[in-house]
Amino acid sequence: MPQNPAPEPEQLLTPSEVAAMFRVNPKTVTRWARAGKISAIRTLGGHRRFRASEIRKFLAQVDDAHHAARAYAQLRLQPRHDHLRLRLHPGCVRVEREGG
Repeated sequence: MPQNPAPEPEQLLTPSEVAAMFRVNPKTVTRWARAGKISAIRTLGGHRRFRASEIRKFLAQVDDAHHAARAYAQLRLQPRHDHLRLRLHPGCVRVEREGG
């Protein structure tokens, strides 16, 4: 009878570790959890822990949004930008000319 190996336990991060990834204060991470932006697991002692996989996805979303906002801001500074458009691609934002 073949035995299935136990699945690897998911890596959990502390609020300080998550804060370092986002370059924010650990209290900000706690506020995000209370607001439902990220989910937290409570330890028996009542401390919050965060799934590393979920945090990596959230970090990618925040990073994409940051790049889009930055590209849009640069677009707005250019005179006569009505022939340009933003195009979101996985992992990057491109400014393209209309029709090209």
